[in-house]
Amino acid sequence: IDFMQRLTEQLLGFSALDARGEPEQRVDIAVLLASLCDDASDAGSDALYHGPVHVVTTCRPTAIKRALMNLIDNAIKY
Repeated sequence: IDFMQRLTEQLLGFSALDARGEPEQRVDIAVLLASLCDDASDAGSDALYHGPVHVVTTCRPTAIKRALMNLIDNAIKY
């Protein structure tokens, strides 16, 4: 039940972001991932980024950050 509740909250969060129409921007996904892994590591989790130094793409920054944070959190938990 807890898992389904978190999943529902996340989906509603993604919908809210999309509804607000966050503008797309150029984002360096590699830098973002490295930063998120560093944050998780600083919080005591075993999270390391191994990949390219830079990967720039156009996306909605808040939405992609939230999606990547969810993936990292789930990888750490499960």
